[in-house]
Amino acid sequence: MDLTVLMFMILGAVAVAIAIIVLIGIIQAPRIAAEREAALNNAFQNPNALGLGMKLPAALLALYDADCSSIRNFDVLPPRGFRDPLDAWHVERFLPLHPISLKGFDTEELPNCFPFAQDKGGEYYVDCASDSEDPPVRYCNADAACDLEVAPSLTTFLAWDRTYRDANS
Repeated sequence: MDLTVLMFMILGAVAVAIAIIVLIGIIQAPRIAAEREAALNNAFQNPNALGLGMKLPAALLALYDADCSSIRNFDVLPPRGFRDPLDAWHVERFLPLHPISLKGFDTEELPNCFPFAQDKGGEYYVDCASDSEDPPVRYCNADAACDLEVAPSLTTFLAWDRTYRDANS
């Protein structure tokens, strides 16, 4: 078989593979778009109908009523005697009020918890099994320890000062 024929066969196979990938993308696009819209849309009328399998605390629902989806890339500064940058809790983004937020979250270790925000290394969550309507904020980092208390309540955590980072940091 000469080299030209082999090259055309390889190019043909690559073209077919690209066509299949594009076709799969086109077929999956409406589903992906619907999931993304649902994940980013905070206008859920009945949060308990989301299929999360847990009752969401009032403070968590209030966070989503305030449309937090566009607030990104900031540090939360706990009130302490000094403001060392290492003392801050970084939040990359708030997670949507949607079952998609539970993907990748350790639901076996933390079964009744809902992650509401994340940084590059872990999630901030509240325990929905708590009787409190304003439960403590906890943090779970997959690389280190889970279940670190960040703030005594979600309302307190959200009230702490913030410093925003630029989009490139």
